[in-house]
Amino acid sequence: MWMTQRIMDSAEQAALSESDPESATSKSHPSGFYDARRINEYQSDGRLAEGSRQMLLRHMRRFEGYPVNISLSSVLLPAGVSLDDPETQSAIKWSSHLDPLFANNIERDSALSWQYFGSSTGFLRRFPGTAWPPETSYGSKEINDFRSEDWFIQAASSPKD
Repeated sequence: MWMTQRIMDSAEQAALSESDPESATSKSHPSGFYDARRINEYQSDGRLAEGSRQMLLRHMRRFEGYPVNISLSSVLLPAGVSLDDPETQSAIKWSSHLDPLFANNIERDSALSWQYFGSSTGFLRRFPGTAWPPETSYGSKEINDFRSEDWFIQAASSPKD
């Protein structure tokens, strides 16, 4: 439970220290983040596909045998969530500061697996980083909007002490 509190406190501090979302230009997308649907996508000639980013992944039993990167998170963007929205850009940027905390949590607790940060702007940051769908899966690349899920509604509407 204390790890959840640390993530929440760190997210609040990062959000407060981030500049005004209106200062972000709608023409520039946040750089440096890993869109889970665009990780390690290659063209037929072996070159990285345009808009894709390379992430070093290794299969880990701790994470259901999926290929993951335990230093980086990946971002899931459901349909309807636009990278052109300044608030989404800002939240993706400041929430990247959670990666070191996520990594520290993994080091401190060997039973801990997936960690998530769900933004009210609609994206989900998942740690450790992995592609969506995972390489070993044949699932759809479609991502459901988690904001309509019970776990998010309960967390968003519960009292914050």
